[in-house]
Amino acid sequence: MTSSTKPNELKADAFIVKPWAGTNPFYLMVNPDAAEPMDIDLDELGWKKKMEIILDMPGEWHLCSKGSRQVVFSLVVNPGDQPYYVGRHIGFAGTTSSSEVIAYGIGKKTKRMRKGTWHDNEDNLWVLPWGQVCGGADVEHFALKGLKQGLNRV
Repeated sequence: MTSSTKPNELKADAFIVKPWAGTNPFYLMVNPDAAEPMDIDLDELGWKKKMEIILDMPGEWHLCSKGSRQVVFSLVVNPGDQPYYVGRHIGFAGTTSSSEVIAYGIGKKTKRMRKGTWHDNEDNLWVLPWGQVCGGADVEHFALKGLKQGLNRV
């Protein structure tokens, strides 16, 4: 993409990487209001810098499974929102062994008016390796519970 490329001139197939890079089982589909949808391989080096023009555009973000190409969950990006992707390592460290999982999530930071003043707000969703979806701060609880039950470990 050159500096003269306008957002509505972006082409969806310009950034699709086949085969998928790395071990992350998810990719990000960004569907900005002012441009064509883009599939972003989250394991591709430099994806954030390459896509910075469209990442903050109003539209939709979808976290999708690389295997099935199905949407796992989505969020709407409104003007002024700060959307993000994160992979979070959660687990136990022990003297003889340790175990962890990676929770994959998307979210956004927003400002909301409450009682006449602006307040920072954060919305996010997570998916665990065994397919469980949870919101916000609950991810650590469910990840640790799953590890104790012997669910899919990384």
